[in-house]
Amino acid sequence: MDRRTKSNEIGAIAATAAAVRGLSYQQELATSEATQLSLTDPDCRSMPMSQGTEVGYNIQVAVDGKHKLIVEHEVTNEVTDSAQLSTIAIRIQQVLAVDAVDVVADVGYYDGAEVKRCLDTRITPYVAKPHTSRNQKAGLFTKAEFAYDAHQDAYRCPAGAMLTYRFTTDESGRLTRYYATPACGTCPIRSQCTRSAKEARRITRREHEGLLDDMLSGYATTDR
Repeated sequence: MDRRTKSNEIGAIAATAAAVRGLSYQQELATSEATQLSLTDPDCRSMPMSQGTEVGYNIQVAVDGKHKLIVEHEVTNEVTDSAQLSTIAIRIQQVLAVDAVDVVADVGYYDGAEVKRCLDTRITPYVAKPHTSRNQKAGLFTKAEFAYDAHQDAYRCPAGAMLTYRFTTDESGRLTRYYATPACGTCPIRSQCTRSAKEARRITRREHEGLLDDMLSGYATTDR
């Protein structure tokens, strides 16, 4: 066996071993609830940062608003903050030994289910709403310009038509209601609402969105 043949065989063996390892990793992910697998630290994850990503952990820190002292902290490998609000807030409540507490968090914690869990345990959250509308960037009407009527369970569009409930879908564990109106077909300002020539504009409403609306209004309403 010459040197070239031996080198090719070693390369083929290495490629086969790599393929086997890759298949093993895929099987490990498939049989677990994880979406990532780190080969250096099994618990760390690739985290989205302001610029790119970093492999590490998500550190949660709660600070007392009056004394500016750290009250509670948590290290997690969840890649976003969206499901962290109630967990850390409940622990704050326990550490301070209080029946009720107000918590303030940034847009990363904006989540209806988390807000509900807080309210259910006498924690009042204040979380800003993120502005990620693609329609706004496209110069179209945003959802904020569709007024929700809780009594009719319908949205009033900028042209005055009512978008009524059509159907509900389960989107990654989130129940989402869809609203539409046949008035889109003859609407004089349709071009300001949708770029689609065939599809009517639809508005979605997620489960617990009423709680988010109430929170953004400063809990001015009593129906939570």
